[in-house]
Amino acid sequence: MPEPAPEPARQPFAYAIIRVIPRVERGESMNAGIVLFCRPRQFLGACVTLVEARLRALDPDCDPTEVRGHLATIERIAAGDPAGGPIAALTQAERYHWLVAPSSTIIQPSEAHTGLTADPAATLDHLFATLVMAPGASPGGGTAPGGGTAPGAGSSPGGGSAPGAGSAPGGGMAPGAGSAPGGGMAPGGGTAPGAGSSPGGGTAPGGGTAPPLSADTIG
Repeated sequence: MPEPAPEPARQPFAYAIIRVIPRVERGESMNAGIVLFCRPRQFLGACVTLVEARLRALDPDCDPTEVRGHLATIERIAAGDPAGGPIAALTQAERYHWLVAPSSTIIQPSEAHTGLTADPAATLDHLFATLVMAPGASPGGGTAPGGGTAPGAGSSPGGGSAPGAGSAPGGGMAPGAGSAPGGGMAPGGGTAPGAGSSPGGGTAPGGGTAPPLSADTIG
């Protein structure tokens, strides 16, 4: 019997939760997406959605069309789609840094969290389902969950321990937390050569608790 092929080695990754805060002065938010960056696998991807019922509960007057447009731009930038504007032409690391830079607009990233994965795309989908989508919820007309492909993305990650309920997945600073070469229509801070005006700047309320994860080790 031939020996089974060894499982792909797990590689470090960093991610942030994308939050919608329709009334910044109140600080009430809803999770609307995940941005994940795995440098060793050359992977940068984003999954976003907008559950309009949850948005209306926070602010009935917030325009969901405008919010969906900003969320779609995040996906385009992560994918390197030219439709995402000048930021989409930057390197993966620069795009990730820009996407997770602190912001004080209605679209804000959490602080960055870190972990290990053998399959960044599968981990992105898992985090999106676990941290963004409520059980049985429908996206309600938001942007379709997206991601990206990366050369050498391995097989689906195996089991592993995960933080228990009530603990935040991650801690400390990961690549991209802090200033970044930002600008354009998605959340960000700072300016980048050739970038347009940015709604970014300020500090984003990050963190909070998260449900227990069941795939990969989230540090």
